[in-house]
Amino acid sequence: MVSKIAVNQPGAYLLLNGDEAVARGALEAGVKVAAAYPGTPSTEILETIAEVAKDFGIYAEWSINEIVAMEVAAGAAMTGMRAMVSMKHVGMNVAADAAMTLAYTGTVGGLVIVVCDDPSMHSSQNEQDTRYFAVHANIPLLDAGNPQEAYQMTREAFELSEQLKLPVIVRLTTRVAHVRARVRIQEFQKLNREANFDKDPSKWVMVPQNATRQRQVLKGQILQAEKTANTSEFNILEDNQQDIGIIGGGIGYYHAKSIVEPKQFSWLKLGFIFPFPTELVKQFASKVKKLVVVEELRPYIEDNLRGLNVAILGKNQTGLPDSGEFSPDLIRASFAKLGYCDAA
Repeated sequence: MVSKIAVNQPGAYLLLNGDEAVARGALEAGVKVAAAYPGTPSTEILETIAEVAKDFGIYAEWSINEIVAMEVAAGAAMTGMRAMVSMKHVGMNVAADAAMTLAYTGTVGGLVIVVCDDPSMHSSQNEQDTRYFAVHANIPLLDAGNPQEAYQMTREAFELSEQLKLPVIVRLTTRVAHVRARVRIQEFQKLNREANFDKDPSKWVMVPQNATRQRQVLKGQILQAEKTANTSEFNILEDNQQDIGIIGGGIGYYHAKSIVEPKQFSWLKLGFIFPFPTELVKQFASKVKKLVVVEELRPYIEDNLRGLNVAILGKNQTGLPDSGEFSPDLIRASFAKLGYCDAA
């Protein structure tokens, strides 16, 4: 019996959770090495790939820890092959040393780092917001709000990684990782590549002299990434010519849209979220008189809006918390106090 993740029917729909959608996106993109350390809510990503690894010629590995998984995937990407590493948010702490330097060395083949955050700590010892790690490490980040986005972002992250010559983070949260939805699939890419490692120590060995040079290269790569973010298909502006604009990311954005009459507001969904798409946001802000921010965990989007000539309703004004998982009821209670919807 063929695994559902391997169905070759472009245009068809599969019922997938977010983790499975990530796996499908990676398979379609031609991933050849996948490594991970297990931890809810990210475990099912490698489990799903491992089911069909032999059929697709993929090396799949449960690594001894997250930094080993990161370095296994990075080694493959340095030879021109496409590779992916997955972990939960606390695992990114373990892998941080490798990830920080990978931004300096860059990659050759696409390297996608999938990190699943866990708002409300359903299975974790703390909450973390990987958007801030992306800023810290200078690694572009795509923020998925549903399984369809998780699939598309993973597929496109390999292309983006190769364009920028940088690793790219795809971020999910627990609700996105575990909810099931219909995902429209595409065809499997056929990449005829051979692994080839350029043994140039000036590129791969980050002694201070090399690292100083590569730091300047990284600045240019991030500027290029920001230009891409401003025109990304994952940043969706819906101008309904309303005075109030709602801006957000992740699943919280979709919760907000489900509890109000959408046409009564203008909307900006941010999916390519680091580097921050400043020019697109300025364009959106110029069309409204007030911006309402909806985002789980820390006020990343809100902080990036400071300095715009528009009223901003952030966490202090909306009452939306900076910890815990958002639900439609939570956002409804907030929006009802603002007069944007009924309380029940």
